[in-house]
Amino acid sequence: FAVVELDTFDEVTRIHGDEAGLQLHKHVATLIKQRLRSDDTIGTLNFNTLGVILMETTGESARMVLNRLRWSM
Repeated sequence: FAVVELDTFDEVTRIHGDEAGLQLHKHVATLIKQRLRSDDTIGTLNFNTLGVILMETTGESARMVLNRLRWSM
């Protein structure tokens, strides 16, 4: 299980409003989902945090997946 925090979420919401923050959240979740395997799952934990479940993954494999996600954003 991994937690993905959207660092710029609060700033986007403050400057552009709640709807822009929601769109950012959905966009990032979609980008992450596109890069995960079909068995993996992503979901919302709160306004600026997503949870990612990497099925049947070792710690090292999870680190590699998460690093690829981080650098692709």
